[in-house]
Amino acid sequence: MLKQKILFIAIFLIASVLITGCSWSDGSSTSEEEILVIDGHTLPPDPGEAGKETLLGIDVNENGVRDDMEIYIYKRFRDFENSRKDRAIALQYAKATQIIIQEPEKAYERNTYKVMDDAIDCQWYYYKQHLKNIQDYHLRLQYRQEHRIYDEEMQDVIFNTRERLEAYMDYNDALSGHVFDSRPKIKEKCDVDIDTLGNE
Repeated sequence: MLKQKILFIAIFLIASVLITGCSWSDGSSTSEEEILVIDGHTLPPDPGEAGKETLLGIDVNENGVRDDMEIYIYKRFRDFENSRKDRAIALQYAKATQIIIQEPEKAYERNTYKVMDDAIDCQWYYYKQHLKNIQDYHLRLQYRQEHRIYDEEMQDVIFNTRERLEAYMDYNDALSGHVFDSRPKIKEKCDVDIDTLGNE
């Protein structure tokens, strides 16, 4: 009887170890190794709640993008058509928001709003290049909707604390009432030469 109990416990422990060590996937999750490296880029560790404790968060690799945002961008645009271009523009938006929320009330007088304009112009340059041979209005509109990049979802991730959201509102208030000239949507507004970026 004692041998049977010992054997049962041993089998139970082995089964528990095997189950815990298995990676169950529904097709949407990725292994830890895949999450850490995407398209050859090593992502910073997830800062978790610690990344929400300050206005600018945590940026361990000092690339100007908050670590939680960098992880989000690489994961979100991983399987997109033109993923490298979409991701490059998303990273430019993320860098711009880090700048504008630092002293949002001075965005106009210090011209820091222009970094945000550059990201917008870069995105429109990308649209023009991709859609220049597509004449159908509905197809053009559909593509822009599917590749909005700086959409409500991304803004929710960027401004994910009250302090960050209030800073963004202060930034918008600082620009309110001013007149802005039209700007050319040219490649030079992009942080990187997106024309050289492939999809893989």
